[in-house]
Amino acid sequence: MASFAPKRKPGQQDMNTVWHCPDSNQIIEIQGDVIKHMERHQQINTGTSEAGGQLFGTVTPDVVRILHATGPYHGDDRSRHRYRSAPQSAQLSITKEAERGRIYLGEWHTHAEGNPYPSRLDVDVMETILTRSKLNTTSLLLAIVGQMPLPRSLCVWSFSKEGALKWSHVVTP
Repeated sequence: MASFAPKRKPGQQDMNTVWHCPDSNQIIEIQGDVIKHMERHQQINTGTSEAGGQLFGTVTPDVVRILHATGPYHGDDRSRHRYRSAPQSAQLSITKEAERGRIYLGEWHTHAEGNPYPSRLDVDVMETILTRSKLNTTSLLLAIVGQMPLPRSLCVWSFSKEGALKWSHVVTP
């Protein structure tokens, strides 16, 4: 299927996307470069393995800004329906991004489906990270990239001790 998009000028950044959740006073803003990074790893072709990594940015009382995405890494555990970052590589990214003033906000990975939804394993992993990690935030994000064009097939959830929240993409004119 053909799609239309404005041509980008050299050096021009992609548009940021905004996400909203009725149960939160904040919005999530995902930088265009982050969307492009995740898009490069979509599981479009049969047999393509899941890919993923970590999300980094800043947090204010009003906005969670996702400024950078890392991964996938050499040594990741990857198959068509499973992804797990190489722990040492993920921790190295967390340390390097902290030195750049960006905090760890959560995880991203791909799914081989049009409209992705967190699997039980995805939920378990996020709950494990929340309980076993020293974090700078009270919640973690999980972004799952589906097979349809982004941001339409990007699923964004936040996880905290209180539970999980689904965020919706805000379509702007």
